[in-house]
Amino acid sequence: HCWWECKMVQPLWKAAWQLGIVIPPAMSLLPRIAFAILGLFLFQMNFWIVFSRSMKYAAGISIGIALNL
Repeated sequence: HCWWECKMVQPLWKAAWQLGIVIPPAMSLLPRIAFAILGLFLFQMNFWIVFSRSMKYAAGISIGIALNL
């Protein structure tokens, strides 16, 4: 199920096509990028809250080692 198939969105699509409005492909990627950044930020905050300082330090070292391989 896609969001553009929703019955509430269909009238908007019909109006846009009648007016000849076409959304550039780059504009369709902006919401995806925004949600990805928000998701990473929330993951980082949860990680910081849940794990102690020593566990966070150990995870940082592990990630640093993995990135240098």
